Amino acid sequence: MVAIFASNSTQYSHCFIRMKSSAGCSASKPLGFIHASAPQMSSQPNAADLAAIKRLAALHTRVGLLEMTKHEFLDPQRKKERSTFADGTTVTVDWDTKAVTISPEVKASTAATATKTKPAGSR
Repeated sequence: MVAIFASNSTQYSHCFIRMKSSAGCSASKPLGFIHASAPQMSSQPNAADLAAIKRLAALHTRVGLLEMTKHEFLDPQRKKERSTFADGTTVTVDWDTKAVTISPEVKASTAATATKTKPAGSR
């Protein structure tokens, strides 16, 4: 499923394509990491999957709207690949071991939901 969204205003113009896959996000399915997609999850993720989801969410927050400037396969069998984003972030996936390396590493939130506090004196 592909949907194309576009937004135009006097301040900015941005277009993107949203692609939904059946890969979701789990510790054993690192597909979302290579293109920094928004995480998807089951209604009952296990602890390892939840950690992967939080890590992918942090990656998506950092680079989700940035250009992927480079994609490369690192071995002839195409079992290792790397994506590089406009801010210099790299994501390397080893499909044999399911290992994901993000550089610089993201800091996944430990909170279930983010809360914002208002500055003193604000309404």
